[in-house]
Amino acid sequence: MDYRRTLATLALIAAATTVTPALAQRPATPEAVPFPEDLERKGPPKSDAYRLVGTVVEVDRAEGTITLETDEGVRTVKPSPMLVAAARVGDLISVDRGGDAPVNASPGTDPRMRTRGR
Repeated sequence: MDYRRTLATLALIAAATTVTPALAQRPATPEAVPFPEDLERKGPPKSDAYRLVGTVVEVDRAEGTITLETDEGVRTVKPSPMLVAAARVGDLISVDRGGDAPVNASPGTDPRMRTRGR
């Protein structure tokens, strides 16, 4: 009889320790969940010095180019073949502007900037 009471007590303790933390969690509040209308209010992303953001107006798969309507006007870019194959008219995409690599502001990391005689 003592064995059954000990077993029942251990089962009760095990159930209490596993169920109590689950019940103690706070439910997610509606303010913590982003709603689609909140995301739309932010507006589309903007182009910067390295990326060009725009809506696809035309895709020329033969030439490998995409024409974008951007905040800077209509631009034709030549992105990667994978992006050209996947892009559709109306998509909002971001492509690399190309040109030079970004400047590294850390001193001494660019081998071209090392002084001679060291």
